[in-house]
Amino acid sequence: MPLLTGNLSRFAVTLHEITSANPLKLKAMLLTPDGNAIGLMSGAGSENSITNVTITLTSGARSLPRLKDLLPGVYAPTLWDELTNGVFPSPAPQDPVWCAVDTLGGINPSGEWQLFVVSDPSQTNDGILGGWTLELEVTNRVFDPVLLGWCDLSIHGMVSTNVVNLESCFEYMVTLTNRGPVTATNLAVEFDFPDGVFVIDAWLESGELNVGSNVLTWVVPHLNPGEAFSCVLTNLALHPGNKIISAAIRTHIIDPFWLDNETKCEFRINSPPELSGLPSEVKSEVWEYIILKCRIEDIDDPVTNISIRCFSTVPEVIPEDSISIVWEGKEDELWFSFGPTNVGSGEIEVVVSDGWIQKTNSVTIRVYPRNERPWFYLENPNLIVHVGMPVEVHIHAEDQNIKNSDLPAQTLRFWLGGAPPGATISPTEGTVFWLPTHEDVGTHEFTVCVGDGGWEGWNELTNSVSFNVEVRPPPQVKVTLIPEARSFYLVWDAIPELNYCVEWAPHPSGPWQILTDSDGQPYYIKATGDEVWVWVHMLDHVSTAFFRIRTGNGN
Repeated sequence: MPLLTGNLSRFAVTLHEITSANPLKLKAMLLTPDGNAIGLMSGAGSENSITNVTITLTSGARSLPRLKDLLPGVYAPTLWDELTNGVFPSPAPQDPVWCAVDTLGGINPSGEWQLFVVSDPSQTNDGILGGWTLELEVTNRVFDPVLLGWCDLSIHGMVSTNVVNLESCFEYMVTLTNRGPVTATNLAVEFDFPDGVFVIDAWLESGELNVGSNVLTWVVPHLNPGEAFSCVLTNLALHPGNKIISAAIRTHIIDPFWLDNETKCEFRINSPPELSGLPSEVKSEVWEYIILKCRIEDIDDPVTNISIRCFSTVPEVIPEDSISIVWEGKEDELWFSFGPTNVGSGEIEVVVSDGWIQKTNSVTIRVYPRNERPWFYLENPNLIVHVGMPVEVHIHAEDQNIKNSDLPAQTLRFWLGGAPPGATISPTEGTVFWLPTHEDVGTHEFTVCVGDGGWEGWNELTNSVSFNVEVRPPPQVKVTLIPEARSFYLVWDAIPELNYCVEWAPHPSGPWQILTDSDGQPYYIKATGDEVWVWVHMLDHVSTAFFRIRTGNGN
């Protein structure tokens, strides 16, 4: 029965749907909260069986029938046979204090009332199939919270921040308070977490955490009046959006002020805006206007809520007023530009905010001096040589142009972009080497490339130049004997401006010697056209001679 104070004026016990093969054997006893026993019935009815008979026993009604069939109705507690100790088996008390019905007036009805019924042990189907009910009438009824065991419990929760960054942690603290007047026992606080929030750690001032299949419960064994305990949960936020986290008291204790038995906290898991496509480093030259393109991404905010700011950490290299942002605030594409004015390095910080959280993205800027393309000095670019003549062409290149705008000058490197097989080039001097063979007769194009190496390997500027080398067969001499002139007449195809010398021998196997002039000096001939002819006066000395032509100084 509910805990209450007052004086008992009347009671009524109803036995629902009695079924018995021999009602004379039925005996019933009511046990009051203070341990007194009241005999309800014994030896009533007849030996005729009854089925589903409901009777109410209360004071002031007629007595139960004796040796007559028990019919439904309202009767007074009646003992035709005496009830003695030991009639009711355990758990009924074996030595109760028996009292009459008329002596119950004025007792405190609060507490547990118990009904005990026995029948013929051989009748296993006997029973009160519909159970029993107890009605009490109490005068001068007064509610006593202490006696009733009522507690004024409250719970309060709070999150460490109203806006939680995605994939970060936050704390949820719940405080459980007992305002009295009695000690609360076996308290349970059930937590309800939204999707995307996971508990990773906990601190408890008292009690323990129980983890069920879907429910996390904080169990507090006891909480004295005026006492308060806290529980702090550390949580990981993984899904963005607006969230609600709640906690509620679950207990058997009656709390007349139950409205504060539950707490809810609203917060937001925010995905910070991101700039994708923004390079980590940009290299530039002085006074070069740079434009960078990137994309704004924010999965939980419209783009219209985003603001963007840019700062230069080295205004002496990149002035603040040279930075501009091209963005209408509607599309997700962003352009920003800047113009470095001095050589150096630093960072441009791009701060993106969605109104909740801002994120700073940094771009390292390296500014180098202005670089100009190398240029060439190339004299006599096209050559004509005979087979076997070494080709050596020096390509002269400069890094500083006539305006001296490429300062400081850089170290040049050379390579062949195109050349016949066997050709090589000095990578630092730019000298081309080649020795043509009989298979190389014809015209060949050489392409020489030069690069300035850039600045620290960046922004290398190159240039190229081409020239042709015509390879002709070795000079073939035609010899004509002029007897009347006592001379030999020699003619061969030549390359203009090329020096030739004539060698002769009395026999094809030699020995060969250079033709000399009247002073005994080697005789060299510089071609003035495509053909060379000479007279050789030798018939005064020899009758037979063999001739061959060499280029240069006999090489």
